[in-house]
Order: sequence, then C-alpha cells, then structure tokens
Amino acid sequence: MDSPVKNTEGKKRKELEDEEKITKRVKEELPSTSSPIIDNKVKGGKIEDENLPIPEKQYAELQHEATDISRNKSRKFPKTKKFLSRIYRANHFKERDIGESFVEQYEVRHAQIRGIYLMYFMRKHLATMYNAKLKDFRVEEVFKKKYSENEKEFRIQKQMPESYKIYIDNKCQTMHSVEKIKIVSLAHTMYYADKSEGRPSPSVEIRVADGNLEAILKYLETFKSKYKSVDINPRLDCDYFRGDANVIFDDEVIFQTMSSLKENNMPVDKAHQCILYSLAYFKKTRKKILKFIVYNPLAGKEFIMQLEDIDLEGLEDALKSDLMIEEDEGKIEKKNEDK
Repeated sequence: MDSPVKNTEGKKRKELEDEEKITKRVKEELPSTSSPIIDNKVKGGKIEDENLPIPEKQYAELQHEATDISRNKSRKFPKTKKFLSRIYRANHFKERDIGESFVEQYEVRHAQIRGIYLMYFMRKHLATMYNAKLKDFRVEEVFKKKYSENEKEFRIQKQMPESYKIYIDNKCQTMHSVEKIKIVSLAHTMYYADKSEGRPSPSVEIRVADGNLEAILKYLETFKSKYKSVDINPRLDCDYFRGDANVIFDDEVIFQTMSSLKENNMPVDKAHQCILYSLAYFKKTRKKILKFIVYNPLAGKEFIMQLEDIDLEGLEDALKSDLMIEEDEGKIEKKNEDK
C-alpha cells in the first residue's frame, strides 16, 4: 500500500539537479559577449543600491586613441560614429569671429607642427595666467628614448631638458620663452612618431607671426574673468580609449584648438572628439561637461557648443558594442592563424 505522504524531497532534489544541468549547458553555449541575465529584482536592469559592487566587464585592451575613434578611419566604430553624429546634429557649434585672420600669412607646409606648437604656446600662457601646474608626459617619455648622434631627434633631445624646465616654470613669461616652447612642442611629434603613420618629422623651423601670437594672448586673457580654475592637458583614459583633453575650465568647459587654414572649417571629427572626452571625463569625475570651445588662432575664430543633456549612457553602450565586435573578430582571426 502506498504511503499517503508523497516523497516531495526527492522530487525537489531531482528538479534542482536538472536546473543546474540546464544552466550549465546554457552558459557553455552562450557567447562570451552575451548580456548578463537580468534579475527581476533589479529595476530596468540597473542595480538600485549604489553601494552594491558592480562586476567589471572585460573589454579589448586599450588600443585606440579618442582621435582615432572620432575620425573612424579604420571604420571599426560604426555604432559609435552613428551615435556621435546624432549628438552633433542636436548640438550644433556656433561660429564667432574674435579677431584678425592670419591664414594668408602661412603655407600648408609644416601646418601640423605649427598647430602643435600653438597648442603648447597657449598651454604655457594659461598656466602662467592661473599659476596652474604644467606637465607633459610626452616630454618625459622622450627623455628616455635613444637616438643616434646623426639623427635630428638627438639634437632636439639634448635641448629638451632646459627648454622643458622653462616651459613649466610659471615665472617665465610666455613671449620670452617662444623658442623654448617650440623645442618642447616637438616632443609631441617625437613621442607619436613610432605610434602612428603619417606623422611629420620634427623640425624647429616653425614660423608664427608675432601679431598672431599677440592676438592669441589677448584672446586668452578674456578667460581670466570667465573661469576660476584650469586643468591643463588632463589624461582622460577610460575603459574604451586613451585620451587627453587640451584644457578644461571649472570642471565643465572643454577647450580645444585647431589650426586650419580654411577660415570657415569646423571639422566634424573635432566635435566628435570633444564628445568622447566628455564621456571619459564623466567616467573619471562623475561631472558633466556643459560646453565645448574650439579655437582656431590662425583664422581668428571661435566655435562654441552649448551642451544639452547628452545621452552618455547610450554613447557608452555603442562603444561597448563596437569594441566587443572587434574583440570577437580578433579572436576569430587568431583562431584562423593558429590552424
């Protein structure tokens, strides 16, 4: 005669064992980039308790510069590029003439090196104005490099320590340090020379009209009454890319420069670069950037973008997706090579 009491304990044990087998099989079949299973106690897939630790997702190694992503030359960031374009269309730059144009005084030759020099010139003056810390990691890396005595880089490197000492000294006035700033700015080109193609060879033949330099100083002086603090060339590396903004004022304004000889040219990739920096800055500080300023000292123009509520979360999701695809493609290529 059967017992009136059912053996529920044995039945539950069997159900649990079956569930464990199914879960194990599902995990094995899921690709490594699959989304985590969302707990129904977590609202909208987000953990409501901010104190709970959030496990970090592993992405591809930081192989990309923010500038590479903004230009998308390799076309590896289709979703990110599309999202950046959407943000840009919703927040247009407004153009403003702020002084004399000097574009007719220059040739295209040495344009990139001249633009880098002017960027360092402005950093130097802003550091002096605000008595701010000035440091450049590229210079410190160039100090360590080995060059043969017959190389141009060797002669520049020999002048670098003294020039850098004057560059970071806020007691040394900008216009009295022009030649030293030129030497220091060449460290930028020397640092990236073996990291990317198409970089010009360093040259000290950098010519900028005195009137242009004076116009730059006059423009920068107007910032003193607008902003209380400045962070010069901060590193903005994050989970997805490497980056360093030119200048950030009051933790809310990104200031970038460009040296195009086209007076009415505001490259879209420059706007995209600023947006990427704002994401990295938010990840680093939890503070939102409210404005972008892009200054072209050769054309005497300023481009300003007042930011609305940018969807940084959506941008981050686009980056995650593109990087995961790239990582998976890299694994497939490696597997094919190993065959």
